[in-house]
Amino acid sequence: MKYIANIITACRIVCSVLLLLFPVFSPAYYSLYLLAGFSDMIDGVIARKTNSVSEFGSKLDTIADSVLFAVCLVKLLPALTIPTYILIWMGVIAVIKIINVISGYIVQKRFPAEHTVLNKLTGVMLFILPLTIPYVDLRYKAVNKGDEDKISQALQKLLTEDLTLNHVNDKENSQTLLYGIS
Repeated sequence: MKYIANIITACRIVCSVLLLLFPVFSPAYYSLYLLAGFSDMIDGVIARKTNSVSEFGSKLDTIADSVLFAVCLVKLLPALTIPTYILIWMGVIAVIKIINVISGYIVQKRFPAEHTVLNKLTGVMLFILPLTIPYVDLRYKAVNKGDEDKISQALQKLLTEDLTLNHVNDKENSQTLLYGIS
């Protein structure tokens, strides 16, 4: 029982690394992401309830948070045409994290593993971000040549009007794949 909080924290690191193996916004990705986020919410509570709070657990939690943050950046940035509000959101998270580390080092003369209100705020912001992105994956196939022309014209109009919409020609399946933020 003494190590259960640290085991939960270690599971967050494992879930974060496993996120790299799945397509972003897939059911497996969201499942692992939610599991990692849930573990972040309960590991500290369990450590306090079981009276097993430790310096090691605190540092492990900071490492797990950093790994999840880095993996989310690696997975989300290439998958999105990023609107300004998300860039601002990510910038705020990064600035808060940097301020937390620098101020902790200045005050304590070591890199902090403390869980300040600002640190918890960035965790909440990071956890909520992917859940706020409506993601649409639409596949279509024309029935006849006339439909192909109409769809092509409509697609070109959509692509010029909506900068978050992207398309990929899947030659293997003879399909055009649309994806974007709705």
